[in-house]
Amino acid sequence: PDVAGQIFSGMLANVARRLREEHRLGLVLPRLVLEKLMSLCTRDLSNGGRGIGNALESAFINPLARALFALDLEGRNAVTVADVVEEDKVYSVVLQ
Repeated sequence: PDVAGQIFSGMLANVARRLREEHRLGLVLPRLVLEKLMSLCTRDLSNGGRGIGNALESAFINPLARALFALDLEGRNAVTVADVVEEDKVYSVVLQ
């Protein structure tokens, strides 16, 4: 579990770095949202780091991309993830 947390943190840091470098947009994850996301991504460790990456992509990266596409980003330098929501096995993120 400790190593899984480190793997998750590294992968999430890469997502934030790419968002910053490619779109000049900061990513803010409040502690409760971060803990929820880490729990979602590390609950099944049977596939190791690859499983964590797959879960992060399904639960956060893809929903974040959809949410950013739908959001007017002009004049923004950061987005805050207010929540990660699952409905019928489909994830979405709530941005502020």
